[in-house]
Amino acid sequence: MYFTPHLFHLDNTGQKQSLHTPQIWGQDVYILPRSKCSFRRVTLSSRKKNARDAVQLRLKKEAISANSKFRLVLDHSGRKAGAWECQTPPASVHKGRVLPESLAREPLNNGARAVQCLEGIEGQVWQDGNLNASRWWPDLPSQVQWTAFMRAAQVELETQDITRPEISNIPFRSNLPLLEFEQDRLAEIFSPLHLAVVSALVLGGIGAFLSGEYLRNISALQMTLKDKTELSATAEQILSQRRRALGNMAHAQQHHALGHQGALVLMLKDMADVLEENELQIERLRLRDQQLELNLTGDIDISVPDMVSRLEATSSLHNANIALERQQLITIRAQMTPPRVFSPKSTSGNGP
Repeated sequence: MYFTPHLFHLDNTGQKQSLHTPQIWGQDVYILPRSKCSFRRVTLSSRKKNARDAVQLRLKKEAISANSKFRLVLDHSGRKAGAWECQTPPASVHKGRVLPESLAREPLNNGARAVQCLEGIEGQVWQDGNLNASRWWPDLPSQVQWTAFMRAAQVELETQDITRPEISNIPFRSNLPLLEFEQDRLAEIFSPLHLAVVSALVLGGIGAFLSGEYLRNISALQMTLKDKTELSATAEQILSQRRRALGNMAHAQQHHALGHQGALVLMLKDMADVLEENELQIERLRLRDQQLELNLTGDIDISVPDMVSRLEATSSLHNANIALERQQLITIRAQMTPPRVFSPKSTSGNGP
């Protein structure tokens, strides 16, 4: 597994020596040799945390050195525990996870065994999966030493069980927790100074992110306002062109309403021919939708039926009528007749 803890120890020259093949991203675990640890059995008043804290205080009072660290391993019953006193390496060597060698090797269910350690030999007595007794020797212990160890373990064993067993090379455990932190290490990691630095970094990151978002939104707003201005200018131009087009259309419609381009000229000619025998003057002329309204002033002593007939006899006017509005004012109303348009006859290719 990529996250399997990486076990290592320090050789006589202080160099790191891996105890198995290193894994990617695994937590570094410093295996403290059994020669640098001491073991004892302790009894707890209860399974609560207060009882464990009380045992820790008592162990610190009885510690060999002021720099000693203690690790409690509770039995399955929770009323007794194995206490390991360790001399941890200096921070310059390793500041992370530390584990006594005996706890890093595969456990035994019941019985006694002699284990080959990184340095020296360790005797172990196990009962119901709990380590009840442990003793370390720099060299292979004699039978007398082993017998004294077994008797001190206070375990009911048969006579043949007191015989020193063969030295065993016990492999290191493969089921160690992926992550684990010592209480002192946690206190150091979560110290007020570290928390303040982390909080400042987090707040700085949040501030930088919000600042970036603000600047991005401001830029987007400016681009939107620019696009809006351009769209407004384009819309204004389109509206101006539309108004111009509507004006041109209205002008064209008015011009179209006048009819044929020669109708007005023909109408005025015909009107002049009819009125030339009378001393009348045009005061106002109005032409709308091919409806002519003409106001004349002068001598109104005219024959209205005769003039109407003469007007309708022209080729440019019809539906004419004459009204005598007041003294010396005649109003003529008539409908314009568009002139006929003739197209030249087509000629054949053989000529006339």
